Amino acid sequence: MCQAFGLKAFLGLSAQEWRARTTGATPPDWAQFLWRGGFPALWAGPAETLPDRERWYQGYLASYLERDVRNLLNVGNLRDFERFLRACAALCGQTLNMSELGRDVGVSATTAKQWISVLVASNQILLLEPYYRSQGKRLAKSPKLYFTDTGLAAFLLGFAAAETLLTGGKPAHCGKTMW
Repeated sequence: MCQAFGLKAFLGLSAQEWRARTTGATPPDWAQFLWRGGFPALWAGPAETLPDRERWYQGYLASYLERDVRNLLNVGNLRDFERFLRACAALCGQTLNMSELGRDVGVSATTAKQWISVLVASNQILLLEPYYRSQGKRLAKSPKLYFTDTGLAAFLLGFAAAETLLTGGKPAHCGKTMW
């Protein structure tokens, strides 16, 4: 008898899983969770032995660019792709406009579309398509861009501390990724 199976994308720790990990007298620090992200390696072990967030994300980003992006796409300059990734982080929770995004980074809209598809295929981002009763409007309107991990988005945007994520002047809409 043949059983069907499927692959499920792993999107990091959920808020519920993280909350279960942080049981104790102190309430969970949501700013810390949003800033640090949901990768299990960043939460493994006692608080005093957690890995350095900056170093961990630098390694993750280098690995992602060198291995995954090179395998999925023939990118001439990985530095351009990294700038593109940072520009996407700045758009977190906003409507995606391929032409503007490409222009901001210095690539064509076609290249931006191709690179977005790589980010979607590698589960770095997800695109939330708009819902309208009219099928035509659904197809014509642009999706919103969300990162699957708020910690990665916060790292790409340069947030140095959890407190600045909630109070800083930079895009507070990144928090929408968690809700």
